[in-house]
Amino acid sequence: YVLPDGGDVRVYTLIADPSGTDIVAGTPGAETVFRENFIQTVMEECEAEEKKGRRVLCASNADFFEMFGNGEPSGLCVKNGILVSDRNPENPFFGIGKDGKPVIGTRHDTDVRSLAEAVGGGPIIVKNGKIYQTRPLESFGDTPHPRTAFGIRGDGRVMIVVVDGRRPSWSNGAALTELAELMIAKGAVEAILRTARVSGVR
Repeated sequence: YVLPDGGDVRVYTLIADPSGTDIVAGTPGAETVFRENFIQTVMEECEAEEKKGRRVLCASNADFFEMFGNGEPSGLCVKNGILVSDRNPENPFFGIGKDGKPVIGTRHDTDVRSLAEAVGGGPIIVKNGKIYQTRPLESFGDTPHPRTAFGIRGDGRVMIVVVDGRRPSWSNGAALTELAELMIAKGAVEAILRTARVSGVR
């Protein structure tokens, strides 16, 4: 993609059909309980899933966590229908319902007991096919950065979009409005930023 100012942006997109693929929340050790100070990289979490019999096709970072604390996720985490963590119930989330359908929402509009999998994030940048909360973070939202977003397309498929950034000769990143526009152009009717809490990356 080329930004209005002429800068290049490189974007990686995964589209998955939740009816034919298990979309799961990665956790340290692939466990359904939170263990203090047990932190793993995305690759290590993939390896833990594979040791428990799952074949991992792809993975993405998700919610931030207490990097300098006990390692607890910043927002909601549900794995195999079990609530692992829910430290900030105001934070939005991306999840898969027990009916197999993807959902982006908040605790105000979703019963956690209906979720099979969920990871925290926010803000919600696309809602009902329109740009939504792209300016809650002031300069963070207006400045191009590397971004990860989860989206739900009109056909029910899930998108994970990663925008590379902070490398002007390769890719400049995207502001939140640009990211929302990109998600809509790719068919998203709902989309959420991977997260915006600045404390660490799981």
